[in-house]
Amino acid sequence: MSARIGAAKARRKLIVDIKTVYVNTVDICAVDLLAVVMESSRNMTTSKSESLRNRFAKNLKSLRNTQGISQEYLAELAGFHRTYVSQIERGVGNISLDNIEKLAIALSVDPIDFFKL
Repeated sequence: MSARIGAAKARRKLIVDIKTVYVNTVDICAVDLLAVVMESSRNMTTSKSESLRNRFAKNLKSLRNTQGISQEYLAELAGFHRTYVSQIERGVGNISLDNIEKLAIALSVDPIDFFKL
């Protein structure tokens, strides 16, 4: 009976360790993304043309064009309405972190690539 209890405790510890590694990995990715955004923001002027939103828009359009994908097809890949990608590329709308992730997956790029200078 004690062997079963010992095995159960070992399984629980392994599960906790795996969850900890996953959470730490996600935290590290979020910290890396935040560091890039913060560093980029320090290098910006206050003009609208150099806002973080416009940099994201420019990089999204560039990455999409590099892959030869239309806005409509990218919207389909990411699960968005066809006009949403246009709004984001024009810097008209705000985009959530979840949607940044969807676009990165659809384009097979790292989300940090959207914020690079």
